[in-house]
Amino acid sequence: MLGHTPIILLDEPSNGMDAVARKLLWSVIQKYSTESKVSTVIVTSNSIEEAFCQKIGIMVKGEFRCIGNSSYIKKKYYYVHEI
Repeated sequence: MLGHTPIILLDEPSNGMDAVARKLLWSVIQKYSTESKVSTVIVTSNSIEEAFCQKIGIMVKGEFRCIGNSSYIKKKYYYVHEI
């Protein structure tokens, strides 16, 4: 995130981290991505819980199947059982 590049790509940046380190990393990424007027931050993740972005895309076999905000994606794909 040095040098004010126009696009920052982060591929699974919290993979293998413990919960405390993951939370710290995501707070830094979130702060930078919302405050940066120069850079667009693109993050890949397998966890919907890490989705804090303005737009989220779900890709299957190299094709985007769904693009929207987090509430739209969660409504469409996140099934919760009622007990």
